[in-house]
Amino acid sequence: MVRALIGAAGFNADELIAAARSDDVSRIYARNGEDAIKADVFGAPAYVLDGEFFWGQDRLELLDDALASGRAPYRTL
Repeated sequence: MVRALIGAAGFNADELIAAARSDDVSRIYARNGEDAIKADVFGAPAYVLDGEFFWGQDRLELLDDALASGRAPYRTL
């Protein structure tokens, strides 16, 4: 099913799956996990922008607004 979806999206399924299983992607995945631990992320999905956390898909609009406005991150007192 995944191969069919990849093909329907216009990509070569074999190439994309091979790339996803590559050592480079494994290293990136491991580094992202290490970065999440260092940032005290406790759930997924989580996004960190300039030290400000956005947890959950329902916060994507807030993250989008923060990116679009270029505002400084909120900091706790």
